[in-house]
Amino acid sequence: MPSRHPTNDGQRALTKLQQLNLVRVIEPGLKALITRDEGTLLLRLCAAEALVGAISVDADVRPDELLGPLVSLIEGSARELRVLDSLDSVVPELIITYRGRIWEWKVSALSDLVNELNRLFQTDPRARAVAVLGEWDEMLQLWCVPKEALSLLLREKFFQPQNRTELATLLGQSLS
Repeated sequence: MPSRHPTNDGQRALTKLQQLNLVRVIEPGLKALITRDEGTLLLRLCAAEALVGAISVDADVRPDELLGPLVSLIEGSARELRVLDSLDSVVPELIITYRGRIWEWKVSALSDLVNELNRLFQTDPRARAVAVLGEWDEMLQLWCVPKEALSLLLREKFFQPQNRTELATLLGQSLS
């Protein structure tokens, strides 16, 4: 009798994502391709717009241009964030307001913006955390993950975002 369990790591990872309701319906051709290589599974799903809460970002996008789309994907109290000013200097700066407080962020790279947003919304359980999956097809792949799912994903070997340590710290977890 054939096993009903996934036989390879890519299929197992995809099944886990489906159980957590983190992936949209995937066409069979893409499914066959992505399940063969667990190492690129999340990058390929993100680039194919198959991960719920994911976005592919061109390398030339400035942090102030990405802020709106990311806030929309983060959800929760992130929708209360407002940009007061975007200063284009040697190190670009965003001045934002959130819940009656003004924040000034130095954001020379998109990863700086991700770190600032993750810290700002750390205590909001409804706000998603932003995982930096890496580059695929010359695009940066970002994934806004619900925190309850993030806690589970951090235990999975297929979930290896570039900011994994920071994400674990957000949840008060250790990566031992």
